[in-house]
Amino acid sequence: MSPKKGSDYFTGIRGIGPKKALTLIRKYKGLASVIVNERKNFNFSALTPELIKKVRKIILVPEINTQFDNILWNHPNKERAKSLMCEEHHLNKDRVMNNLEKLGRNYEKCRKFFTTNKKMPKKIQLTLD
Repeated sequence: MSPKKGSDYFTGIRGIGPKKALTLIRKYKGLASVIVNERKNFNFSALTPELIKKVRKIILVPEINTQFDNILWNHPNKERAKSLMCEEHHLNKDRVMNNLEKLGRNYEKCRKFFTTNKKMPKKIQLTLD
């Protein structure tokens, strides 16, 4: 079984991943210009105006949850993360482990920053789990 392509709301455009998409957006200064200038190289037919509008709304106006007063930062569960990323999503084990080690090293720095910062954020983005 190979990893899933695209996202929950769009299957993707063959030949364009996250890095390529960002490169094209930067080069052409916007999605409409990418579609016009790269239409010979890529099939944008599945990229409907409705889908573009939906994606823009998710990025520019994310849903916000204001119900939380405090956020607790639990220690990362490296074994569960490794299982999820390597076994369930078939990601490269070495890369996952290297990044989990970085996460572990930076956990205390982040926790210290957020527990000592008196201006805690009042809003939490719903799209983050």
